[in-house]
Amino acid sequence: MGRDAGCDLPLEDPTLSRHHFELQWDGTTYQLTDHSRNGTFVDGERITASCPLHIGSHIEVGELLFEYAHDQVEHAPTTLAREYHPTLVLKFEPQSHALTIERIALTVEYSPDRRGAHTFDFLPINIGASPQNHLIVTNDPYISRQHCRIESDRDGILLRDCDSRNGTWWGGQQVRSKLLPERGSFQVGRTTVSYHVEVVQETIAPTTQHRCGELLTANRAMQEIFALVARVAPSDVTVLITGESGTGKELLARALHAGSGRAIKPFVAVNCGAIPATIIESELFGHERGAFTGASAQHRGVFEQAQGGTLFLDELGEMPLDLQTRLLRVLETRTVRRVGGTADQPIDCRIVAATNRRLGEMVAAGQFREDLYYRLYNVPMNLPPLRERPEDITLLTHQFLQAAKARDRELEIAPEAMQVLLAHPWPGNVRELRHTIDRAIMAATGSCIEVDDLHFTPQPCAPKSAGSALTAGAHPLRDHERSVVEEAIRKSKGNLAKTARILGIARSSLYAKLRHWALDISQLREVD
Repeated sequence: MGRDAGCDLPLEDPTLSRHHFELQWDGTTYQLTDHSRNGTFVDGERITASCPLHIGSHIEVGELLFEYAHDQVEHAPTTLAREYHPTLVLKFEPQSHALTIERIALTVEYSPDRRGAHTFDFLPINIGASPQNHLIVTNDPYISRQHCRIESDRDGILLRDCDSRNGTWWGGQQVRSKLLPERGSFQVGRTTVSYHVEVVQETIAPTTQHRCGELLTANRAMQEIFALVARVAPSDVTVLITGESGTGKELLARALHAGSGRAIKPFVAVNCGAIPATIIESELFGHERGAFTGASAQHRGVFEQAQGGTLFLDELGEMPLDLQTRLLRVLETRTVRRVGGTADQPIDCRIVAATNRRLGEMVAAGQFREDLYYRLYNVPMNLPPLRERPEDITLLTHQFLQAAKARDRELEIAPEAMQVLLAHPWPGNVRELRHTIDRAIMAATGSCIEVDDLHFTPQPCAPKSAGSALTAGAHPLRDHERSVVEEAIRKSKGNLAKTARILGIARSSLYAKLRHWALDISQLREVD
């Protein structure tokens, strides 16, 4: 709560701080934490850090007075589902396509003639009489609608009572929460629930689906990845996505988020290679007011911004080594400490990382922490480049043309032009293909895209190595790039703005190339 528009309860009161105080449920009651300049008072006393609230507590902030009341009705399952916990997926072996999971098997006994067995792959498991629970017990009048739940804890599997009417019992004693051994039993009402934890392996076979979120494919290797996404998305397992630039790593991360119980919570994407080194620590972990020059207010880092949801760390291979150490600590403790802070903030977000670099080679070269690498490598997903998926070149091209049709531009592609697309190596992958088709749509003058309408993105030239056989001035790649630019200028009749659009580059980049080549565009304009 505070004056900031981003607060859950924004209030226009000049006596309040931008972020005045925070309420957080700890499983038993709400804890109030003060973040203000002028203070927060609970029952007449100024709090210095955090304090629990009790029914009837009065909260004073500025000139405002709040009274805390607790809703006594039973919580709906959607309320319970807002808590998320670690995964039971252990690992995935890409070579054997073997997914290893830990699952819990429950046997429910109400009477000798009423017995049922259930197996659950992922936690939490809600138990109660309501049909919205995972494990429904309807033949015991002493069971509450939402009686208890089994969830993952940092130290193992936890049994937690959900304020049931008759309690949850372990070993003859009523418990609010209990860390469970690998096998045992507990009582809810007059029902006994026996359980044991087991580790199993399953083979991931390709799906027949062609879509996964916004990704589209007809390729078998991609369909194997789609099947893996469907299997692990409901869990909280950390996923490492690898692949060249433009293959769709962020789209895959969004599909994982959409298929999870966190879909209604934030998806926060951060490019670790695009943040300046001077502020990357603050952006990732946040900072306290006054932590450094210019830190005029408290800032929540991306881990806190993704609370309850998914944090996508793109280009992870660009992260400096010292921050890799901090990231490892965050993954292990599930807490984050802001720059300039003294307290650890608990975090609850799923981590999906991505890189176009070979992390294994970076580990060998001492450029990436080995322990962090193995911490992230639970479920690796490698997106194959477009050149290894020729069927997708055809499929995606027609998809992009269908999208153009929806924008009132109906075009087909000539067979010869399609053959050119299939022969291109696509170093920029799907992103390059989409830009190439967009440029071809703009360049086409008829109802069909021809070979002459295709203009590929010029690729940067690799520096010449010592011992190269190329002589000065004889650089085929650079010469090819210049010829592509010249052709685009002829096509646009000297209109450099249109030329830049055809090439898919910024006008400033085009002007730099023209200055470098001292190119006279007047000789390239076509005469009608």
